[in-house]
Amino acid sequence: MRYLPFLLLCLAFAPPAPAQVYRTETGKAAFTGEIPVNSFTGISEVLVGQISLIDRSVSFTLPLATLDTGIKKRDRDMRRALQTSHFPDAVFEGRLVSDFDLGIPEIQPALVRGTMTMHGVSQEIEVAGGLQVMPDGLMVTATWDLNMTDYKISPPRMLVMKVADTVELRIEALLAPADAP
Repeated sequence: MRYLPFLLLCLAFAPPAPAQVYRTETGKAAFTGEIPVNSFTGISEVLVGQISLIDRSVSFTLPLATLDTGIKKRDRDMRRALQTSHFPDAVFEGRLVSDFDLGIPEIQPALVRGTMTMHGVSQEIEVAGGLQVMPDGLMVTATWDLNMTDYKISPPRMLVMKVADTVELRIEALLAPADAP
């Protein structure tokens, strides 16, 4: 009982434990598609995601209608091909399978395995990327290829040229501690 005031004093001045759950609603997602003579990029800054270091869960959702290629007709063709009115979101849910140490400030390689769902089709995928502890949270970056036909998406045509079946996807997001305002 005589140590109780000392224990309370130690707890009061102990440094806060690092956050274990991180979230964002303003992550950036981009894809690059190719046609025989050119490539184009679609970008969205409405990527919503969460990473829990408690159970190693990772989830991200992208409203597909928010992708913008800079050309309205191309955007309409893309939304028609993705059938965004019926399948509005691309969703990834998985688990961080690589080690991650909150005490290391450098970018650490991150490997995530899970299920990507688009266009009503779910596929098991593995995504390699990076995680970095930042003063404001956790920076996530990843790049991987997605074959549209795996998700029963017919690549759109631009004039007489068809967009390649495979597009490169990239995400970048700063996830803030979940208990942050």
